[in-house]
Formats: sequence, structure tokens, C-alpha cells
Amino acid sequence: MNLVDTIASVRRSAARAQESVLPTESIDASPYVRFAFVFAVLVMLVGMTVWTSMAMRHRSVALSKARDRLEAAQIEHQRLLVERALLRDPGRLGTLAEGMGLASPTAVIDMRFDGGME
Repeated sequence: MNLVDTIASVRRSAARAQESVLPTESIDASPYVRFAFVFAVLVMLVGMTVWTSMAMRHRSVALSKARDRLEAAQIEHQRLLVERALLRDPGRLGTLAEGMGLASPTAVIDMRFDGGME
């Protein structure tokens, strides 16, 4: 057996193996199978659309809550800035004393301490 005969033999056995694995006639899908396939694809697309819509709504609600918290924090920050400014005002002691019926101070000295000991 020479090389040409060996190659021809291998080609024939490969063709027989391919014929046994793959059908030679065309597969004709019935209209019901086509309908089921198209319906399944449509259901998947609608499901994905609904899922993404729900995810967007969930993210929208979370974003709205975050904005509300940010606005509340900004209002609280402004209130604290005003309170700090009032506490640093030395004239506030005179106003408080007059409100309690005490004599107002004659001189107000603003003293600040480091808090450390030398």
C-alpha cells in the first residue's frame, strides 16, 4: 500500500464517519417550533426590559433618598455654622445677662486657651 492509497482510504473513512454523524436531509422545522422559538425570544426580551426598568426605578429611589439626606446635612451644617458664630460672639453674654435680669457686663474679654499645659 502506497501513500496515495493510504490517503484515499483515510478520506473514505472520514466521509463515512461524517455521513453517520450528520444527517444528509435538511431538517424542516414545523411552524409550531418556529412560533415557540420566536415566542421564547420575545418573552426573554420583555423580561430583560422589565428587569432593567425595575433596576432603574430602584436606583432612582436610592438616589432620591441620598439627595434628601444631602439636603438635610447641608441645612444642619448651615445651622451649626450660625450656632458657632453666635457662640463666638462676645456680645452674646450681655444679651443673655439682660435676658435673665442681670446687669450687663461692662467689658467683655474674649479669652482662648490652648488646652495644653506648659
